Amino acid sequence: MTIPNHYDTLGVRPNASIDEIELAYKGRRTQYHPDRYSASDAATLQWATEQMQQVNAAYACLKEPAARAALDLALAAQARAASVGSGRDGDHVAPRTAPPPQAMTLKAYLKEVLGGRLEFERVYVAPHIPQRKLMGAIESRGAGLKPTDVVVLVDDTMMGGAGDGVIVTEQAMVIKEMFDDPSWIPMRMLKELTTRKGKFYVDGHKVTSVVLPDATAIDLVFSHVAAYAQRYGDQQREPASASGSSQHSSETVDETDPAWLQQQLEQAFEEVRDEFGQMFALLQHRLGDDTDAVGELAMGFFKDVHREILNGSLSREELAALRDVQLLSNNLKEVLLGTGSPDPDLFQSSDDDAALVQLLKQILAFAYELPSDAPSEPQSAREYFRGRR
Repeated sequence: MTIPNHYDTLGVRPNASIDEIELAYKGRRTQYHPDRYSASDAATLQWATEQMQQVNAAYACLKEPAARAALDLALAAQARAASVGSGRDGDHVAPRTAPPPQAMTLKAYLKEVLGGRLEFERVYVAPHIPQRKLMGAIESRGAGLKPTDVVVLVDDTMMGGAGDGVIVTEQAMVIKEMFDDPSWIPMRMLKELTTRKGKFYVDGHKVTSVVLPDATAIDLVFSHVAAYAQRYGDQQREPASASGSSQHSSETVDETDPAWLQQQLEQAFEEVRDEFGQMFALLQHRLGDDTDAVGELAMGFFKDVHREILNGSLSREELAALRDVQLLSNNLKEVLLGTGSPDPDLFQSSDDDAALVQLLKQILAFAYELPSDAPSEPQSAREYFRGRR
């Protein structure tokens, strides 16, 4: 009797963490849930039901440490038994070498394990990558990349142009951080890839982090990238560009062109100001006039930044402050709407922080005490926000 390999059923590595297993289970459950096939014929519905039963059985086993340990032992014994043939009358039996698994493309693998869900918040899987983001990612990395090379795109830019962030091709993961050249990590090295709260680790070492994309979506998608690398990574050719060279094609936008740069900065400025305004409206609803100090400080900040953009003299520090305001505004908005919790990674203060950034960090750190309605908030909260001028 063949023992079902529950790791294969969920598409995870044998050493997958419980978080990876749970994320994979959710993806498979979405893919095979019979409700998705209610309008299909009886045979298709029966197939989906059987697949769902296998997924449920796999998750029930792998989430329990004792059951998982027993499965590991059984699979190891089954593998040993399969490695030798059967003989009669004590004849010598020569070991059999199992053929390597037939490679499939990463694009096909992700389509299969994600069940058609190929677009998340700032995380995209081919063929559902917006063309504008795809071209922006290629232009910022160069090195002969073509649109058809990109399988996964993670956009970590304020303007949504995908110039910064992470992309994955069939051969490598390519990282591009603001003001840095792109770096390449071959597929064979992604066997030990893990992610947590937007941070990427390879073999336990942090290689990059993103802040704007959905961290849960990153965990889901890149757990499957790691599972793919476990199976097929050694069969992929190392990219010629893995050395990190960054040659841009003749069609690359000239990012040193002052007119182009000013246009991009103005777009980013408008986006950040709008996002701050949405958050500030929610904050006013909670605390009323006690937010006046925040509003006045923000007016001065945005006025100064916009003037520097128009004059073409925006500094790197001011650009970083604009980015910080966006990140803090987004997190505060989630907290105020009840759709998220304060991100401790954003609390870290620095002597170089702009005054508005410092205040938003303090508000975010204090956000767990914010009341659900303005009339009922604790006096300490009113006193905290009042007078922060």
